[in-house]
Formats: sequence, structure tokens, C-alpha cells
Amino acid sequence: MSIDRPGIYMFAIVPPEPIYSEIQDFKAHFATEYKARKALNKPAHITLIPPFEIATNKETELISFSKSACTNYSPFEILLDGFGEFHQGVIYSKPLANEELSKLQKGLSKSFASRFRKTNKAGASSGFHPHITIAYSDLSRTMFDLAWREFEHKLYRRRFMLDHICLMRHYAKWTTIGESILGGGTQIDELSLFG
Repeated sequence: MSIDRPGIYMFAIVPPEPIYSEIQDFKAHFATEYKARKALNKPAHITLIPPFEIATNKETELISFSKSACTNYSPFEILLDGFGEFHQGVIYSKPLANEELSKLQKGLSKSFASRFRKTNKAGASSGFHPHITIAYSDLSRTMFDLAWREFEHKLYRRRFMLDHICLMRHYAKWTTIGESILGGGTQIDELSLFG
């Protein structure tokens, strides 16, 4: 008889290259200049459904759920514009307000809670504040003040077409184990600068 161990998963948007590497470079800068290394342990992403625990034998069902749920949404553009901060300790790349992104997150969370609420721990949260973290809990107050002075007015503008979401699993690190195409079509590779 096999034992179904719990796994830790999340649904997220992973930005395409070169944005992904640019964000990782910001994290490396924080590690070197401000002694904040923790954000380097996670890939650059916008969380749609925060980390949740569920039996690993549900993994195929999670992938199937994601593919089905994504057929209800069309690809749309995400614009990143500058940086923001939370709680005097978190600094992030800031997506502009986006109705399509809010609808995607809300619909995905509602469907997820309906289908998996009895089998998972944590997951869907009450508020959605899209962001791509570049530094968090290990950024000291002194270093936060210095870093925020550097990043508060730093120019960073990018745009990308969101055409899929990722299901990620935490093994020794976060790994993408499934991608679900919005609208059920084929992936679009489109990236540009703006501003």
C-alpha cells in the first residue's frame, strides 16, 4: 500500500525572458548589496494561488484543473512599472492595475477552493496584490531604508503577453511541473519594453 505524501504547490505567472533574468539580477543585487538572500530561493513570479499542501496523488488532478480553468480566459498584456514595497521589508517589481489579471486570479481561486477545499491546507487567500518580490523577510530595517531609497524612483518598465500560467511544486526548490495555456490555444512569445 502506497502512502500519499503531501506536496507543496502554487499557481503562478512566471515572466518570460529576458524579464525573468532581469528580476533574478535584482534579487542578486539585494543579496550582495543589502544582505537579503531569501528571495533568491524562489523563481521570479506573480502568485495567483499561494502555496498550499495537497497529497501528491492529486498532482494529475491539479494539472487537469489548471488546463480546464484556463480555457475560460484569453491571453492579455501585463505591464510592469517601477517598484513598490510592503510592510517595511518587502520590495517588489510592480505590475500596473489590470482587470484581466484580477479576473483570472479571482476565478482561478474560486474554482480551486470549490474543487479542492477539503483536500488542501492553505492556498486561496483573501486579498490579491500582484507583485514580483525581489527582497523580503531577511531585509533588515536599516537595509530596507537604504534599498528603498535606491529603488523607489528607479525606472523599470516592461510588458509581456500572458498566455499561460504555471503549476509549481516545491521539492528542494520551486519547479514548474505544468503550464496551462489561456484560452486553450498555443503559446505566444511576445515581449517588449514600453515607456
